[in-house]
Amino acid sequence: MNSIPLDDPASLADLRRRREARGIARQQVEEIEKERRNALLLAFREELGATVRSASPFLVSMLEVNGTSLDDAVLLLRPHRAWPLRPRLLDSAKDQLNARTHQIRYLAAGLSSAAAPFKSIGHDRHNQTIFRGKGETTRIEVVGHSLEISAQIGEVRFTSRHGLLHIALAGCLPETLVISAVGRLVEEIVDHAALRGRQWRIVRIDDSGIPNLQHTLVIATGGDAYQMPWAR
Repeated sequence: MNSIPLDDPASLADLRRRREARGIARQQVEEIEKERRNALLLAFREELGATVRSASPFLVSMLEVNGTSLDDAVLLLRPHRAWPLRPRLLDSAKDQLNARTHQIRYLAAGLSSAAAPFKSIGHDRHNQTIFRGKGETTRIEVVGHSLEISAQIGEVRFTSRHGLLHIALAGCLPETLVISAVGRLVEEIVDHAALRGRQWRIVRIDDSGIPNLQHTLVIATGGDAYQMPWAR
């Protein structure tokens, strides 16, 4: 039997074996990564199925206007790249149980920046862009136990939180309209298909605090009971 030299440079046969072995390794890694992604998605959906119990009616209405359903939209949700370490959970059980605390914190975060209301304040929040078009971006967000919406349509921003819809206008309303708007149907002030015929009323108008910059309409929509499709 001819002996194989052990101290020679790599031969063509050696290189061929390495290429073949590397190709097999790549295929194995791809399969491992595919299994890992599927396992992560399954675990992520189990978490959402165990926690989500409500949805914003405006989210449902916006999806209907765009020709889809909430059941279809939630299938697009994917875990944060650092999940399950991020997004972090609320720090205390008291905060998790106190919906009013949630609202105050989100309002404070929104009012601190007129240009970017409801910026991240560290709460448990998954989000996924579901529509993106010319001048429009719509995201579905998981905030605590609820499915919410954040949408930018032209210069108007729609954000729902815990039974309230906030519509940040591009500018300020006339003072006479500000005085008379509270209690009126929002569709009388803002014309959008997702608002028409819903009987949602304006409960207050927030001022950005910067003269002639922005008014935000706050509308009571309530919340709809909802369970993830895979948790039913």
